[in-house]
Amino acid sequence: FTSPVCLAIAFYFAEKKHKAILAKKKISLLCEYIKIADANKSTVQQSLKNTAVHDFEDGLEYYSAIENKCDCIITEDIEDFYFSKIEVLNSESFFEKYLLNCSDKTKKK
Repeated sequence: FTSPVCLAIAFYFAEKKHKAILAKKKISLLCEYIKIADANKSTVQQSLKNTAVHDFEDGLEYYSAIENKCDCIITEDIEDFYFSKIEVLNSESFFEKYLLNCSDKTKKK
C-alpha cells in the first residue's frame, strides 16, 4: 500500500525533475503496481485528535496504515513515527526482513 499523501509527495518531486505530464505518467504507472490506502474523514480526525502526533502528515500516513490493516510503515524518517503502535522500518530493513528472507525460502524449495 501507499497513501494519497505519499503519491502527492512523489508527484511533487517528479514534477520538479520533469514536467507535470511526465510526472503524471510516472505516478499513473506506479499506481498500476501498488494499492492505495484510503484516507478519509476518520483518518483526518484521528490524526488531529492524537496529541502524540506532532506532524499532521505523519498522522495521516499512520492512520491510513492502521485503517487499512497494514503491518508496518516503510519510511526513511523512522524517528517521525515515534508514536506508532505498528512496526516502522526503513526501506533497507524492510527489504532485509521481509523480501530477502522470502526469496531465500523460495530458493530452498
